[in-house]
Amino acid sequence: MTYKMYLLDIRDLEDKSLSEEAMALIDDRRREIANKYCKEKDRLRAIAAGLLLQVGFQELEPTALVCVCEEIEKGICYKMQARATINWLLKVSNAELPIPLKYKIGSQGKPAWDKDELECIKPEKKLWHFNLSHSGDYVVLVVSDVEVGVDIQEARPVKRFPGGYKAFSRMEAFVKCIGEGIARGQEIYSKYNGEIPGYEMQNLHLIDQYILNVCFAYSSK
Repeated sequence: MTYKMYLLDIRDLEDKSLSEEAMALIDDRRREIANKYCKEKDRLRAIAAGLLLQVGFQELEPTALVCVCEEIEKGICYKMQARATINWLLKVSNAELPIPLKYKIGSQGKPAWDKDELECIKPEKKLWHFNLSHSGDYVVLVVSDVEVGVDIQEARPVKRFPGGYKAFSRMEAFVKCIGEGIARGQEIYSKYNGEIPGYEMQNLHLIDQYILNVCFAYSSK
């Protein structure tokens, strides 16, 4: 199992001119999602997700001027700033931006890149599975060679879930990995008390006041 994690701080996008520049670099589906939001912070997180998808699809490796690289178990995390990411993406991308990403949507709404449509753009690509999450000022994308789910949670109380936000984040990562919907996912997670055969969970502390959980399926094709 191999993966890369891209973690983007959205606060630079509060600059309207920068957010408009970023909007021009994201694919049509992400632009449509961003435009549906009424709350500005939700819109900025959707734009940030679109930027990360452009970076993650190409499996680009940001330089030290763009991000802080942090090695994590079986992978690497790129902790990025929006302003530097936009400037760098325009300089180093090997494709015309935005790349017209095509998606397949699972029965419960989980998106996946449409490999049949996109392999001609990136024939050497290895990490075809991805998942997104956001909380507070951060958006995270994980790209992997197996099915993956990721969840980031700001440190705050989570009502009606035993174990608080840390346990909730772990459960959310599993639910997003299996793509079966929240009710079915919680049922399976509870049955095995969070230790599910065929899945690997990683708990990461990469930013103060946030928790990150990633779930990988060993059985992905």
